[in-house]
Amino acid sequence: MKYSLKLKEDPIEIEGLDGVVKNYVLRELDGLQRDTYLDGIGSQMKFNAAGKTAGLKSYKDLQASLLALCVYDDEDKLVPLKDIQTWPAGLQGDLFEIANKMSRLDKGVKAEEGNG
Repeated sequence: MKYSLKLKEDPIEIEGLDGVVKNYVLRELDGLQRDTYLDGIGSQMKFNAAGKTAGLKSYKDLQASLLALCVYDDEDKLVPLKDIQTWPAGLQGDLFEIANKMSRLDKGVKAEEGNG
């Protein structure tokens, strides 16, 4: 097997309300960023009497908190959560889905569900 330490990236363009297009990069999470995101989501989980996950207590910042760890501006700086929260819900949803797949977070959830 052959692997690379280079993080996957997808360039994205977002047109502002003023019509100006800004360039961003959606970048795969590293291990520390993944753990930070999962810890945050874990604290929002509800559990049933058997200790199994039973949903979320709150959906606040669910998508934006992931994007704030993997969307970089044209100066290679992470875009702040407060800025991402001003973006349209559809845009956040699309980027969240791509980021989940890119960092294989969708695989981790399925694996955990299979163990429950």
